[in-house]
Amino acid sequence: MARLAFLTDFGSTYTKVCAVETGTGRLVGRAHAPTTVDTDVAVGWRQAVARLHQEHGVALSDASVQLACSSAGGGLRMVVVGFVPRLTAKAGQIAALGAGAKVVGTFSFRLSETQIQEIRDLSPDILLLCGGIDGGDTDTVLANAGKLAAGSDWVTVFAGNRDARAEVERLYAAAGRPLKATENVMPEVGDVSAHGISDLIREIFADHVIKAKGIDRVRELTGHIVMPTPAAVFVGLELLCSGARGNGLGELVAVDVGGATTDVYSFAHGRPTRPDVVPRGLREPYGKRTVEGDMGVRLNAPSVIAAAESCGLGVAPERLESFKSAAAKLPFQRSWLPSTDEEKEFDLVLASVAVAAAMRRHAGRLTELFTLDGRRWLQEGKDLSEISTCIGTGGPLVHNPAAMAILVEGLKMANGDPMALVPRGCSYLFDRYYCLYAVGLLRQINPEGALHLGRSTLGLSEEARANGT
Repeated sequence: MARLAFLTDFGSTYTKVCAVETGTGRLVGRAHAPTTVDTDVAVGWRQAVARLHQEHGVALSDASVQLACSSAGGGLRMVVVGFVPRLTAKAGQIAALGAGAKVVGTFSFRLSETQIQEIRDLSPDILLLCGGIDGGDTDTVLANAGKLAAGSDWVTVFAGNRDARAEVERLYAAAGRPLKATENVMPEVGDVSAHGISDLIREIFADHVIKAKGIDRVRELTGHIVMPTPAAVFVGLELLCSGARGNGLGELVAVDVGGATTDVYSFAHGRPTRPDVVPRGLREPYGKRTVEGDMGVRLNAPSVIAAAESCGLGVAPERLESFKSAAAKLPFQRSWLPSTDEEKEFDLVLASVAVAAAMRRHAGRLTELFTLDGRRWLQEGKDLSEISTCIGTGGPLVHNPAAMAILVEGLKMANGDPMALVPRGCSYLFDRYYCLYAVGLLRQINPEGALHLGRSTLGLSEEARANGT
């Protein structure tokens, strides 16, 4: 038998295991079971492994490599502290989300004692402290560092003005608090530098956060837990975009529809596509992830329906009222699945609105400006209007027979806002095997094999076409 990799995702709801040939990236089998993080995460993992053996004849003893990612136990909780909200604080948030974090709070300027207590109450796993371009202001970030070092139970990552780095390190050392320092997230005004932060956050996640959440107890069974699940998906999509040797899909967007959040990923330069448009604000990184915590199609169903009218959902008022009534029940029925035609329509509306709202928030926007030379347009964020590939993933989407209709309708509604720089026309691909996380994990040891796995789950490989899947 070919050498196999067992690739595990400890999700917030389900633990998923994929068995993949390490050399070729061929998917041998996959299985899942409910995540049991509240008791012993190993129980759910063993159940998934047992199902993998029962359904595909693959045993744990066949695995020569094991890697895992996790979003269980609340995922990677991060707080970002910056200087100016639309600059360093936003740059820090972009970097944290790209590393797979769940940003639970963002703070700017000098922190008050009340804000320090708010941060403690948020109980972050990691605090990202940034502020000041290189050679710029140091007073604010040093004042914040002094207050944060005095009473923090989290790991702090410093990614601010390099001129303040030595003093920040001294403050934390004197307080006996953990600190990791890396390059400035915004070394120059408007430029986001996220790679150093992403690598460091994943390292801290693997070394500290997993242990704090008790998930490290299964490390000897599942192999190294190398990154948060959203980071694994990010890395997998990045590979599909670029390819292992330049043979990727090119610029793309991806939408991950979930019960609690809807995430959007884009891999694109996002430069203006019109000559009369001028960019403004941060130059966002090529790879970007956003998380919409109010757009989960189960836990946050009432918020999704509340956004329906602003997204241009064209239904009669009485129909909308019935949707609101149904949505109010879903936070208490997270395992609900539609059965009647009316329920299926409601489910399609939920997912479509979540896609539309999340895509609008992720993409850049135009604003109109009148000057002495005439009308001009300002672009803030990334112009995704000419991207032609959209990937859909997430359980509520890939397991839905109406997945194509959801994405088509979602993008149609998103395009109802002429100022939103969302994709205008796309070909749609789906993570049919729900294993984009495994693509990101396998990339750590075999990028070529990981690319084959990714193309296979999207139905683009010769193997998938031969099987008619």
